[in-house]
Amino acid sequence: MPLFECEQCHCVDNTALTNFWQAHIEEKPQLCSACDPEIGKWHDKFPRIPAAEYTEKYPKARKVEYPAKGAAQSRG
Repeated sequence: MPLFECEQCHCVDNTALTNFWQAHIEEKPQLCSACDPEIGKWHDKFPRIPAAEYTEKYPKARKVEYPAKGAAQSRG
């Protein structure tokens, strides 16, 4: 499940349940479903918890760095 930290409230959310990728492409803040004005509420697919609490609870979880907009990706 690709997760990210909301830039506004710092909770953990899933990229597929938010406008994460659109915001990423447009270089806008990456917001959770609750903080995104287009969505405006938490999805309740899993509990809303702060990123610090999530990493404490799941210490093997690693932060994923998504490529910058327009960054070339090589395959090979």
